[in-house]
Amino acid sequence: MWRNAKNNCNTMKQRSNELLEMRNRELVASYKKKLKEEYAKNGAVNRRKVVERVIHESHPRFHVSYEHAYKVLSSGRRHRFNGFRLSLRRQMWLELLDLVEAEMRERPYLNMGHALSRVLAEKRASRFYLSPEYCYKYLYNIA
Repeated sequence: MWRNAKNNCNTMKQRSNELLEMRNRELVASYKKKLKEEYAKNGAVNRRKVVERVIHESHPRFHVSYEHAYKVLSSGRRHRFNGFRLSLRRQMWLELLDLVEAEMRERPYLNMGHALSRVLAEKRASRFYLSPEYCYKYLYNIA
């Protein structure tokens, strides 16, 4: 039993790392694309402006696992995520919940689990839910 719990924890940690790597790859690709656009337009580039554009104009995937999203949305539907102190995380969960509820309205035969899986597979977030400071530091270190 202990081994199963330990393996399950390692698997969850590995899945979390994979999602983080996917998000970071998507962030870097979007940054490079916006940087090229800005350079082609102006010649001079303000990297902080580019980072702001990346955050607000990109449409990344929701980088959360199905299991975690199901658990958070199940409890958050009742309370609208009032327990979240970080407003960006709260905004992300609210957007995901709105998309799931819209999917359930469009297809009344779907339960929340099926609607969530459709949203995670097919829909994209309206923005990166990361702070400009984090993005700027991360992109500065790798680019």
